[in-house]
Amino acid sequence: MNYEMIADELLDIAETGFRKNYRNVKKEYFTPENLVLIRLARSNEGIVYAGTLSSYIAVATSRMAVILNDLERQGLVERKTDDRDSRKKIVVATPKGKEKGVALLEEIRRNCADILSVLGEEDAIRLVDMVRRISGAMNPDAA
Repeated sequence: MNYEMIADELLDIAETGFRKNYRNVKKEYFTPENLVLIRLARSNEGIVYAGTLSSYIAVATSRMAVILNDLERQGLVERKTDDRDSRKKIVVATPKGKEKGVALLEEIRRNCADILSVLGEEDAIRLVDMVRRISGAMNPDAA
């Protein structure tokens, strides 16, 4: 099996699709600030360690500090010191931040559902399973 040829075909399809739909992609969803709010909205308690957020959006901790300063100025998050380890900072969404994060998450979820609906239920489930398998193979520690 020639996986490189298949990969080229996948890249061609993706490139064509992105080029055609570039104007429709809402890039603002994926700003570092919005990614932080989305991650907080997806957490059970609405709190996440600052270091975890740095890893999640793949930025240095110094960059994360700038992002969190900006979000604090906007009244979207608060930072607190962890009671168990004073070296760690916990990031908590304010009610305003939680509302924005949930709204972003819901809009992204609706857009993903629209895209998946093109496949039909059975193929959409298969696609998610395939992406899960690929992700697991690329990140064995995350499984």
